[in-house]
Amino acid sequence: MEVLRYYSNQPDLLVNMRYTLGMIELATSDNAPRYLLTVTDAKNQPRKRAEHRLVDRLSKEDELFIVSEYLNGTAQKVLAEKFGIVARSVRRILAKHGAARPRSSR
Repeated sequence: MEVLRYYSNQPDLLVNMRYTLGMIELATSDNAPRYLLTVTDAKNQPRKRAEHRLVDRLSKEDELFIVSEYLNGTAQKVLAEKFGIVARSVRRILAKHGAARPRSSR
């Protein structure tokens, strides 16, 4: 913060930074008020946190089910739609488990 104070032409930034750091410190303490832990949107309305990581959305059993269904002939696109993920995520799960269908000889 000292660097900001010496090199900034906008002293109000220092006040904002101190406030922000104070709020972070308060929010990370053990007795943080509930309102500091709530994620809000642009209109300051509480919103549900999105689970973006695949590991947060699918259990190990789901992954094994996807592999099993794929090996039994279900298309990647169908599996993706069923679990609400993209086909790339299905391919990543299949690669993780080393799943590949045997190639048919023509």
